[in-house]
This record gives sequence, C-alpha cells and structure tokens, in this order.
Amino acid sequence: MKLYLINESPYMKQLLEKSCFIDNKKIEIISTKGFLLDYSIQNNKLVIKHKNDSLINYLKSIKNSIIVIGTDLDSAGDFIAFELLEFLDKSNTILRLEINFDELLKCKNSRELLQTVLKNSKDKINYTNAKRYWENFLLENEKLDYINTILTEMKNKTIKL
Repeated sequence: MKLYLINESPYMKQLLEKSCFIDNKKIEIISTKGFLLDYSIQNNKLVIKHKNDSLINYLKSIKNSIIVIGTDLDSAGDFIAFELLEFLDKSNTILRLEINFDELLKCKNSRELLQTVLKNSKDKINYTNAKRYWENFLLENEKLDYINTILTEMKNKTIKL
C-alpha cells in the first residue's frame, strides 16, 4: 500500500524528497501550494472556486491508500486539511501528521520517513483551529454571520474521521 504525504509547500516537498531519498513506489509527497479553494465574498455572497482542478482530480483518483495530511499545525493548515477531506476518497485511511513537517527533514531514508510519519499521525483534524481560520477570514470581510452556515456545510460534506 502506498503512502501519500500531503503538505502545502512545494519548497518543503522538494527539500524532503532530496534529504530522504524517497522511494516513489512507497511514498509520494504532494504539495497543494496553499489552499485548494479560493474564497471571496461578492455581492454579499460567499463564492468558492477550485484553484487547481488537476490537483483536485488527482486527489480524487487516489484510492485504497494511506494519506497523511502534513499541512502546518496552525489554523490555516487545519483549514487546508478540511479542504482536503472534501476531495479524498473514503476508501483511503486518512491521518493527520501531529509534528511539524520540517521535523521530517531529519529522516535519512524512505523507511525512517515512513516510520516517523506513521508514529506521529492520528485520525483527527483540529476542527476548532480550522474554525478559527474561517472566523478570521469572515471577520476581515465583515461577514461573521456566514460562519455557522459555512461550518455546518463543511461538516456535512467532509468525511468523518
């Protein structure tokens, strides 16, 4: 079974691939390059658009694998993790990396990387932290009244871990 490790930084992906001599048959590192969706408020309505359709289609195509979400452990990283859940197939085992992604740079090879990732991952995403990101976004746009609608919608559409 292949392990997919997802983070938001193409630079960190590149560093990790070089430092750990990744065996691409066992581990694939995917960078989202930030958020998967673009959020804006136009005419007093929330507008959501895909940022990268080819990435989203690729994520949807992954089946029966282990996927570890290694986005930053801040509110934006947890929000990206929730976005990812929207596009990942339910046949996958989905985990959340609970250490900073740059800690993985200490690994010397694919085997050590695999062990470190699995040892430091759990099946929970910090929903409260993701909500904090939304609150800040909506507060900046003076649309805090949208938060309950959006979060309810998010919860209903994403898979439960």
